[in-house]
Amino acid sequence: MLQTDGSGNLSFVDAPSGNHVLIDSSTSESATSSVNFDNVFSSTYSKYFISAHRLTTSGNNEVVYMQFRTSGANQTSAAYNYILTGNKSNTTGTSNINVGYNNQNQFLVTRGIENTDYQGGGSLSLWVFDPATTGYNSRVHGVTSLRRGSTGDYEAYTFGGQREQTGVVHDGIRIYPSSGNFNQHQIYIYGVKDS
Repeated sequence: MLQTDGSGNLSFVDAPSGNHVLIDSSTSESATSSVNFDNVFSSTYSKYFISAHRLTTSGNNEVVYMQFRTSGANQTSAAYNYILTGNKSNTTGTSNINVGYNNQNQFLVTRGIENTDYQGGGSLSLWVFDPATTGYNSRVHGVTSLRRGSTGDYEAYTFGGQREQTGVVHDGIRIYPSSGNFNQHQIYIYGVKDS
């Protein structure tokens, strides 16, 4: 990149780079029962950002789950603890939604996904902390939103949870609907630099 020092002297410098490094992605407009990412978490980064949008499912009112993976295998032991809280707004008003569970086989990251791409389908913005660090619980938190085509309801959720299994290095992640398939999805995983 070319820059000036204010006195008209030109010099070349490295272009600035962002703090988010794309690690992997998956996009599809075909039926997919689950989206698996392997070898995306490592000791290179302690935090990761997952951006997912245009999520639609083959059924209506589907839940979206997430599990960590290790060496290509889903981590299904009852060690997932989470809270999902949010609001639903429609023509009759607003209602609160709060659920929390301990010792589950997966995280519940959003609910209410439908089989239409009404105004873009569902979206997720998730942060993952220390998935590949021995001695720490792998933690996840974020926000999700969607607008239901069947009712016009707008729903937004805040999600937080951790996998209570220190000493296990997670190098991957699985995102999947409660039944059937994703009709379409766009999911991106970024490693986040510390500086």
